[in-house]
Amino acid sequence: MTPSFFDVPRTTATTTEGDVTLPIFYFDVSALLAVFSVHTVDVEAQLFAAELRPMRLPGGRTPLVLAWFEYRATTIGSYNEVAVAVGCYHRTERRQPSVLIDALLPAVRRGGGFHVLDLPVTTPAACAAGRELWGYPKFVTEIPLSFGRARFEGAVLEPGTASPLVRLAGGWGAGPVVPAFDWVLFSRRQERSLKTTVDIDARMRTLRPRHMKLQVGASEHPMAQRLRRLGLHGASPLLVQQALSFRSRLNRGSELG
Repeated sequence: MTPSFFDVPRTTATTTEGDVTLPIFYFDVSALLAVFSVHTVDVEAQLFAAELRPMRLPGGRTPLVLAWFEYRATTIGSYNEVAVAVGCYHRTERRQPSVLIDALLPAVRRGGGFHVLDLPVTTPAACAAGRELWGYPKFVTEIPLSFGRARFEGAVLEPGTASPLVRLAGGWGAGPVVPAFDWVLFSRRQERSLKTTVDIDARMRTLRPRHMKLQVGASEHPMAQRLRRLGLHGASPLLVQQALSFRSRLNRGSELG
């Protein structure tokens, strides 16, 4: 890992749960990214109109990532988080960027990225920071996670209950270890579009899952309804990436357009 990774200038922002120093530092994390593909026409209804356009893959599909995080040490405390995010690009890009070429560019120069549809977390401080500083669709609930070297199990519980909104479980075989890509996230805060970069310091195993399926509960919660509408109940990821030692910096968002 890079010794100077956290040697960057910082500023302070205020939320209803207290001050937050930006970038937020994530020192000790386990992460699993499960990559699916969904119908592009189903994604279009989930993006804020006229601002974002879904990435289009062959066959009329769009990439969707279900990302699971166990944040053991951060500058806003320890918590768990799950992100449901779809590939997209902003209207300021005249045409869809090449997915492969774009991924090789520094994050600040990329035209493509991901828009978060749901972002449950386990603490009020993490929820307030995400909602108030970036406009992320966070809500607080319990997120039990179990990371292993050959198996993963995680769930998002319906707030105030022991019933899973969504559950992912399964294992994988051997796979190559590759440097992690930095991320680009699009969001909307107070009627303004934001582009946020997340710097990653990790190496991730890229794996073909075995007997791994996503189960969506019968709940009427918006997250469960959205995942069912996207056709993800019973779906298996195309691949997963896993890191048991992961560090990142969540930067302040920049206004677009």
